[in-house]
Amino acid sequence: VVQNDKMGYINARGEEIIPPRYELINSFSEGLAVVMIDSMYGFIDTTGQFPFPARFEKAGGFSEGLAAVKRSKEEKWGYIDKTGVFVIQPKYEMAYRFEGGLAWVVQGDKKRIMIDSTGAIVSELAVDDFSIFSEDLVAVQIENKWGYMDKKGKIVIPAKYTEIGYFEDGFTTVKTEGKWGIIDKQGKFIISPQFNSLSMFHEDLAV
Repeated sequence: VVQNDKMGYINARGEEIIPPRYELINSFSEGLAVVMIDSMYGFIDTTGQFPFPARFEKAGGFSEGLAAVKRSKEEKWGYIDKTGVFVIQPKYEMAYRFEGGLAWVVQGDKKRIMIDSTGAIVSELAVDDFSIFSEDLVAVQIENKWGYMDKKGKIVIPAKYTEIGYFEDGFTTVKTEGKWGIIDKQGKFIISPQFNSLSMFHEDLAV
């Protein structure tokens, strides 16, 4: 809710829960929400209290107990816990939220690598871009082609497609040489690339 250019929170009955006093707000995640106050980002609980000072130039929401933050334009991204303590020190050009114990981070060379919740590198293989995990596989782009990596950082389906989708029930759509088809988790085509567009199966039918 917005009043006098400040933002706050109401409940489903329209009752004010946290008064409008923030410049920006976000949805709650794991009991905390990212807000901006006095041009700095911080985290509030569901009562509007700050568990630690708002001192970040940029911040992402909590996921699996960790949040990616950046203290100033001069510093890099790292991860804090819910007490505001850095558990993974600021050393990344960009840092993304954790999912299944893993997160993507961007190094100084602009390459993206995967780390675990201790900051250890899961795989030395750097990628140009990535998507979210679906059925324990993540789509990764290497030299303008897409393939799939597992949670150990191993390429399980080579990067050779121009576009790809998310796995559903063991299958996903891929595009190669201008046509779409469907592959399984071994990279085997169950429907050869022959269509100009193609969606995944739902109730045994694909569009």
